[in-house]
Amino acid sequence: MKLKISFLILVCIFLISVVFAYDAINSLVLTNPDDETITGNTSIILNWTFLGYNVSEMVLTFNGTNSSISMTNCSNTTLLTGLRLKYFCSFNQTGLSPAYANTWHVKINDSDNVNVTSENRTIRIDNGNTGIGTVYNWTIADSDLTYNLSVTDTTPSICQAQVLEYNGSEYLNYYTSTGSYGTIGAYDLSSYCSGTIDSSQLSNNGKIIVQYRVGDMLGNINYSNKTGIFTSLYDGWNIAAWPDLNTSTESDTVVNICNKIDNCDIITWQNNSNGSSSFVTYDTTTPSINNDTRISSGEGILIHVSADSYILAHDRLPNNGESNQFTTIYNNTWNALGLIEDANLSTVYNAVANGTTNKNISMVSWNNAGTWITCQRSNGLCGGTSDAPSDVLVKQGQGVWVLVEDMGQTNITINRTGISS
Repeated sequence: MKLKISFLILVCIFLISVVFAYDAINSLVLTNPDDETITGNTSIILNWTFLGYNVSEMVLTFNGTNSSISMTNCSNTTLLTGLRLKYFCSFNQTGLSPAYANTWHVKINDSDNVNVTSENRTIRIDNGNTGIGTVYNWTIADSDLTYNLSVTDTTPSICQAQVLEYNGSEYLNYYTSTGSYGTIGAYDLSSYCSGTIDSSQLSNNGKIIVQYRVGDMLGNINYSNKTGIFTSLYDGWNIAAWPDLNTSTESDTVVNICNKIDNCDIITWQNNSNGSSSFVTYDTTTPSINNDTRISSGEGILIHVSADSYILAHDRLPNNGESNQFTTIYNNTWNALGLIEDANLSTVYNAVANGTTNKNISMVSWNNAGTWITCQRSNGLCGGTSDAPSDVLVKQGQGVWVLVEDMGQTNITINRTGISS
């Protein structure tokens, strides 16, 4: 009998200890959604679990605002290991804001004012729009191109510049530069996508299309295009049409041009403006001489590089209707002519003087990857080759030498938009 009484006393002590041991709240776990969850909705179901007994208060803090959550939002099961309950809670939180990361946590009190607070979690809302704002001018130095554009999105993730080159029949994606995003603005939801296009990754001379591709974590994608000119330069002297200015009707200094071209050490410009042909030279070894010489868009210039290099620039070559679509070339001498359209060599030497039907160019010479090809209008084939002039294609942005016949004139003017294949 004494043994049974002692056993009952022990059971009662055990049960009392269990009640007091499990009175406190513990094991509070946020189960859903995961931290940094992305949603396209302005509401979301929040879930959490905890172990406890005698719950007196449950508080959800969402974006700094406290809300008392009724226990009717929870279901429970009794644990086999004791008298405490395991609660499964669910709450539909509305009012998610796309302007910032939405944060939340849960705090639970028991009847003895013992409380447990959960971790903080973040929810981001994506409004479903990926907007491209301002596409800024490229910054060009040493033949590489830095791009920058503003993007409006709450969860930007993709930032690419896809370079499309013309293969003779269509533009194809040739090279992709992956950029990066800056900090998202707290009020306008904008950030900046920026990166660099490495000119050494390109190969086809002429017009390029830079297609910006931006996207977010929900898979929304947006595109914007910008055009440029790519020109290969070879160790030594090259002729090119300089395309990169703020607008196609402005001019640029030879210092700026040389700084934009890797390995550039000399630039020479042929001045035909005063009725006689002369060359004006800027040399990096004598940087104070002729350093303010200004080059108009599309003018043919001679560029000396100490190693193979490239021009990678905006496409601001003159269009039809702009004053600098015309260029002047001098009689009885070779002239550097920049091409603003793709043209074969036959088209070049058959160009007519402006306002006439006179074809004044008798010979044209082009540097093809270090090999000069010279064609004469009176011959069927280009010298030393089996190529007909009409089969030799020169891309816009490149340049040629042209020899003008004596037509009894000092200078002649050519409309370069008419030199096109």
